Amino acid sequence: MIAASYYLFSDYIISLFTRIPSVIDLANDYGIWLILFPLSASVGIVFYGVFTGATEAGPIRNSMIYSLIVFLITLYIFVPSFQNHALWLAFTVFSLGRSVFLALHIPQLSHKLFPKRSVRHEDNRIS
Repeated sequence: MIAASYYLFSDYIISLFTRIPSVIDLANDYGIWLILFPLSASVGIVFYGVFTGATEAGPIRNSMIYSLIVFLITLYIFVPSFQNHALWLAFTVFSLGRSVFLALHIPQLSHKLFPKRSVRHEDNRIS
């Protein structure tokens, strides 16, 4: 919702903060990152809350370490060519990585919190 609002009303939003043409040009140049970042970060923030609420710190720690590695690789590869855009890209990839790496732990968390009943257990209860 925020990304869509910025996309639709970016000129108006930027004009609320400045009337300096060079600043407006920079805001327009980097505006795409203000649209992409919330989209890449939102799922990871929700998963962070789920794992924190379940008191599972290990997957959070691991996802942050893996995301940091992906961030540094992206930074190393793209900064020489794309300068500041590469920094935004790396930060967006970091947030997306956190979402993906936490999503990989969801089945384990689900199994831990909601263990499935075995068929044998159900058969013994019925007879």
